Amino acid sequence: MQIETKPNGFTVVKLHYSDHPSKTAEWVLKYKKSYPSEDMWNQEQELDFTKQLGRRAFPAFSQGHIKPLQYYPYKHILRGWDFGYHHPACVFAQINDKDQLLILRENMGTDITLEPFGKNMRAISKEHYSTKFEDYCDPSGKSKSDKSERTSVDILRTLGIRCRMKDSGVVDGLNLIRQLLLPRENGEFGFYIDPQCVNLIDGFFGGYSLRENSEDPDKDGFYEHLMDALRYITVNVFNPRHFSPIRPCFPWARKRTVDEVSGY
Repeated sequence: MQIETKPNGFTVVKLHYSDHPSKTAEWVLKYKKSYPSEDMWNQEQELDFTKQLGRRAFPAFSQGHIKPLQYYPYKHILRGWDFGYHHPACVFAQINDKDQLLILRENMGTDITLEPFGKNMRAISKEHYSTKFEDYCDPSGKSKSDKSERTSVDILRTLGIRCRMKDSGVVDGLNLIRQLLLPRENGEFGFYIDPQCVNLIDGFFGGYSLRENSEDPDKDGFYEHLMDALRYITVNVFNPRHFSPIRPCFPWARKRTVDEVSGY
């Protein structure tokens, strides 16, 4: 164990996994494969932070966006889905009465197909929430592959999960989230996230970064899945022009106007 006192007064304690008796070379071989890159393994497990990270995709994100959240039983839960075998992801969110996006929960699988992952998410939804759900995913989820006739959307539909989707550029979705992160006139943000969403929070603080000389995010194989799931929610429920939730528009819900002749 190494103890260092920094110039700013902070004391840093470093304890390497190799000091744990059960974390042997076999343990390293087993768990290292779950990391998307050698650099991420080195940073998380080897205490090696020498690699220069890319630009943060969301530089406005701060500790002020993180706070314990409770869900509203009278409002729908919004679920964003990102598909893939290595790290399928699902993000749970709500929009409160102040039109703020609240990120309640994150879930990400490891080397699991969509059907069992979807069943797990359905069980978690039933356990923690007693309201209705609205689901959103990548439009490419409608595409068939050469390995199966069933699309990702088809698989979720068999589980009673019907996804909505919208064609939208990645950068457009990122800009929507960036706008929600900005403070409003009253000092509050349009976006808050629960502390239990540790991977999303790590992603906001730099794990999810931009490519060099580009506004496109880096395909890191890990954080991108949760961020994509979040982005699918955002682009479907927020208006890109004035950054407020899209209201349902029904012909019978339009405001009545006064007739110039009858006065009614």
